[in-house]
Amino acid sequence: MMFGNVAVIGDDHALFFRECREDRFNVFVFKDACAADCIDESFRTEITDTVKANVSSGEKIVFSFGYNDLKKIIKTAAERGCTHQAVSEDILKAYYLMLKAFKEKGFSVYAWGSPAAYPLNGEEKEINNATAYFNDRLRAMCLAHGMGFASVFDEMVTDDMDTKTDCYENDKQLSGSMKPVVEKIWKEAGIL
Repeated sequence: MMFGNVAVIGDDHALFFRECREDRFNVFVFKDACAADCIDESFRTEITDTVKANVSSGEKIVFSFGYNDLKKIIKTAAERGCTHQAVSEDILKAYYLMLKAFKEKGFSVYAWGSPAAYPLNGEEKEINNATAYFNDRLRAMCLAHGMGFASVFDEMVTDDMDTKTDCYENDKQLSGSMKPVVEKIWKEAGIL
């Protein structure tokens, strides 16, 4: 049974939700690259089974997929000789269809956009550009179909797509200074 009233489903980066507000979020952590795995029926079944066992219809579910996908999207695009946008579209289609399925089952569905890449001496620019595209497309899909979307990405990057250095504690977790920023975004989006 849930101790918080909002379920969060994502990779290990989703643990930030619980770190911010343990009283409100019940986090279910799945393997890396969750957005890309939405293509796989067995992964979707695993998510569905977890939701059935732990979340009541009508409750809020936040899907926090994408962070671990972006490096893989760029690598796949290079291997295929195509753009990151083309690879992202395939992943986003499967991700969106899963979100839509939960909305149709009566859940209040939100997507949490991928945060900016961990700063790596400027090497994060390519990932951040791909993330901006991924988040913009996901936002448009969600909002066009009555699902919520929220993201801290824009607050984490400079105009040149560098990640601001104070955003991360380590390569996995956002810094404590990001907590009030994130909570404000969650409230504005209706997640809290």
